[in-house]
Amino acid sequence: MHHSVRAYGFMCFFALGVACSSGDPAANAKLADAGPADAPATDAPADQSADAVPDAADAGADAAPSDAGLDAADVAKPETRVLFIGNSYTGVNNLPAVLVELGKSAQSPMTFSVAQHTPGGATWDGHNTDPAVDQLIQQGWHTVVLQDQSAQPWFAKGIKPALLSLDQKIKTSGAQTLLFMTWPRIYAPTLSPPHYAQAAAVNHYYERHAAAINARVAPVGRAWERALNDPAQTLHSADGSHPNESGTYLAACVFYATLTDQTPVGLGSGGLGLSPATRATLQQVAWETHQAKQRLASPAIGAWPLAAVMSGQDLMTSQALVLGGVSGPGGALPTATEFGVNKFAAIPYFSGLNAPEITVALQAYRADWSTWTTTSETLFAKSWAYRLAHTQLNLEATLYTTNANDNGAFIKFPIDTLSPGWHQFAITYDGAAFSMWIDAQPVGSDPNAGKVRYYALQPDDVSRYEAVAVGANQVDTALSGASPGPHFSGVLANLQIFDRALSQSELQKL
Repeated sequence: MHHSVRAYGFMCFFALGVACSSGDPAANAKLADAGPADAPATDAPADQSADAVPDAADAGADAAPSDAGLDAADVAKPETRVLFIGNSYTGVNNLPAVLVELGKSAQSPMTFSVAQHTPGGATWDGHNTDPAVDQLIQQGWHTVVLQDQSAQPWFAKGIKPALLSLDQKIKTSGAQTLLFMTWPRIYAPTLSPPHYAQAAAVNHYYERHAAAINARVAPVGRAWERALNDPAQTLHSADGSHPNESGTYLAACVFYATLTDQTPVGLGSGGLGLSPATRATLQQVAWETHQAKQRLASPAIGAWPLAAVMSGQDLMTSQALVLGGVSGPGGALPTATEFGVNKFAAIPYFSGLNAPEITVALQAYRADWSTWTTTSETLFAKSWAYRLAHTQLNLEATLYTTNANDNGAFIKFPIDTLSPGWHQFAITYDGAAFSMWIDAQPVGSDPNAGKVRYYALQPDDVSRYEAVAVGANQVDTALSGASPGPHFSGVLANLQIFDRALSQSELQKL
């Protein structure tokens, strides 16, 4: 397979989006490269060329846009220099150039100067051994964006040494690393895992790699998922893999929000031919995603209303689950979601989710809590850490800690004694005792010690997503067409997680 690459002069600099040539036309021409530097890693799947596009499609992708048309106010803004290292997922529609155009908007607090190295199908492994990448990194950037080949999240194992090496080069140059979270492909049974598994794998892959190098993530893939909740929205191109102009524009808005911590709502066209209405929708999605990926101020970690509107922190859903549509506590419609067979959700891993002490609380509804369950129906769970389930005629809570003698704290309560309808369920752990609460009243406690035990990523791990399962036992290897273990058949609302054990008075206020 051949990959398109661009050669750079050693002293090539970029200012306000203008790419400087080495002076040798041949050195800046697109070349066919069959060598190993940009070849996909050996663990890539058979369709590894999915990130490669025909030469005509990404021609000029290493050429940054002109600064023509900037007025004096724009020039006076601080400039942020961003280098994109990836493949055609970045190069198609010239994502870096779109970012430059967004930075020209009057509301932008900064302008952007960019360059890119985006040979088709390239991986972090290939970039790490590419001398052109090493030269580019040394050219004085504020931020270097790293995007891996799109199928790596469900085939690569553990933390990639190539990423660790690239990050060290970037930090040595004085720049910061920013990871570009990509998106699931349109599901094709012979080419990719089902959609839910793709979304979970992509999130885990980039978040866990970011944690390993203390870097940030531009959550483009999560923004795509949010936007595609609207069935009328199309972000993929005809190949079901690469972005169309809407997909690239949404990605640029996510990068804008990540780099500036400002809303992209109200920005310009980015040089693309999208309608004002489409741009406004994608801008709003990008900003909502940016906010949803931030953990809340302590003691809160996150809140998930489980309502019709995708509000609160980031949430992944199975294809069968429809958020909202059910009256929640107090009768408000639609503020709750019905769970059941194949209907489950997951809170994707993000920095701050794994607190050493916790409270997890939510509201649940069943018309009859005395119903005998033939399986253990899980309300929420995090593999290796904690779980709350309706088992036969009991509500059972389990917690595991780092205590060397820990066999798990366990609490059981006869749930058939509850009145029909809505109840608040919560578990808390304060470093000394694990407790279960119903309607802010303590119903059981088990002493324990140490920190909450979370799964430690292993070198050969592929499908550990470290998400919090909602309405299911675990979602690490869940497929969108199959329920991941015993499901909860009932209605859930207002899930919240905190980084310490809340008091009784605090639980009463939830």
